[in-house]
Amino acid sequence: MTVSPQSPQLAHPAFADLSEAAQQRLAAALEPVEFGIGQNLCSANLIPHRILLLEAGKARLLGRQHGQLCTLAAFGPGAVVGLATGIGLLLLIVPGVLVAIATPVIIRRVVCDQQAALPAVIASVKEVGKSPAGAGLLKWELVAGLLVLGSVLLWGLPLLITIPLGGILVQQYLAQSGLGSTRI
Repeated sequence: MTVSPQSPQLAHPAFADLSEAAQQRLAAALEPVEFGIGQNLCSANLIPHRILLLEAGKARLLGRQHGQLCTLAAFGPGAVVGLATGIGLLLLIVPGVLVAIATPVIIRRVVCDQQAALPAVIASVKEVGKSPAGAGLLKWELVAGLLVLGSVLLWGLPLLITIPLGGILVQQYLAQSGLGSTRI
């Protein structure tokens, strides 16, 4: 089936702000798919590689509550299915990883420079993401993590040494690179 740029799918509010060129690319990529009753649109252990626009019928988001399979949400014609997964991935996982990497910088800004928490988080994530020293910070955090992992594999005995040592390594790198310092 050939889909023209004037196809009804492109009139959906989710695609309303696309440029003419983007609408043409989307129209070229549109592909009708049919699902049978009870057929899975996607599975819990796989991030969908596509977005589905329901033209007809219904779809349910299934989950378990108290060990019983139940409907968590229901969707009808016009619903965009799979979009929540993509948005959730971008809005939750990626920033979560960035904040985890930037945590030593955040702590340094809050404790040493006495910044408020939220501005410290925002400034630290931006600084780590844009600065070449951010990659170095990630490397030292990985070294510290490997030290702790090695200690755990040795029945946890060396943890009293490796946890503080890992923290010292990361903090020394921050001091050396200037990451997290707002003082001139």
